Amino acid sequence: MRTIKPCQTCKDWNDCPGKEYFQMSDIRYCPHQILFIIENFIDYRSGNLVITSDKWPPENKVTGYVDTANIQKSVPSHAPFERPMQIAAEVRARLCKTGADGKFLVVEVHAGEYTFSKEAKNALYYCSGWRRKGSYYRWKSNQQYYKSKTKIS
Repeated sequence: MRTIKPCQTCKDWNDCPGKEYFQMSDIRYCPHQILFIIENFIDYRSGNLVITSDKWPPENKVTGYVDTANIQKSVPSHAPFERPMQIAAEVRARLCKTGADGKFLVVEVHAGEYTFSKEAKNALYYCSGWRRKGSYYRWKSNQQYYKSKTKIS
């Protein structure tokens, strides 16, 4: 069974308290980060999961540093919104594979409820992790199989 890579500061995502804000370099697709991305990027409108970009907190913070040297600086080859949109699109693709369970998760996150239903928890755990998993229903049946094998009777 694969383990979910936690945030950079945590050893285990179960012990991770989460953060109010994650920078793009912090994204490891742990459950806290998936919830952050859903809360700030993914909206549920007219039955579809829609990506919105208006809520991402600013990446650059004021440090007080003033550059006085006339050194030529490189020009970035990507737009500042490009990487956040890629991350949101990845999470949206994972949520779309979960069907109604993913929609339950998005609705519960936007309602401010963090005591999730069983379906929402399944969708959250399916969306977590570095890679996309195979079929959601196959993944869910494997999880139930492992739970039944570890039961003590």
